[in-house]
Amino acid sequence: MATRRTRSGSEPPAACVRLDRGRLAVLSGASGLPNERIEQILEDERGMFWFGSRRGFFYVPRAELEAVADGRRDRFDAVTFGPEAGLMGQVPVPNCQPNTWKGRGNRLWFCTEQGVIGIAADDVPRRRPAATGLHSTGSWSTAGPRTRRGSA
Repeated sequence: MATRRTRSGSEPPAACVRLDRGRLAVLSGASGLPNERIEQILEDERGMFWFGSRRGFFYVPRAELEAVADGRRDRFDAVTFGPEAGLMGQVPVPNCQPNTWKGRGNRLWFCTEQGVIGIAADDVPRRRPAATGLHSTGSWSTAGPRTRRGSA
């Protein structure tokens, strides 16, 4: 998976693209992306693709992404994380490398303008029940660790 940007207006639209055996598939908002401006992509050990966008974080099972890219489905269902998960205002950093990485124990790390956040991917259900959220226990910046109020 990669992102593609085109010029149009003040903020260019973007999309995810997949090149497989010479065939290019474009995944966009019409396909199920909650936000087309993708800054980060990382696959966990369970086959989930995690995305960092200018409007928050979300994940989609690889099988659903591939089904849409192959034309077997029209849309995929992204699981989004916002204020209820303690991720309000976390803006991914797009122009540095690495800006995401996978650590031991399927722990995922994302660089944001507010610091680094870690997600224990194995602790997140494949499909989130309505009342369950992802909880950020803190973030790191150059000033050291910061604990979020109300974190679990």
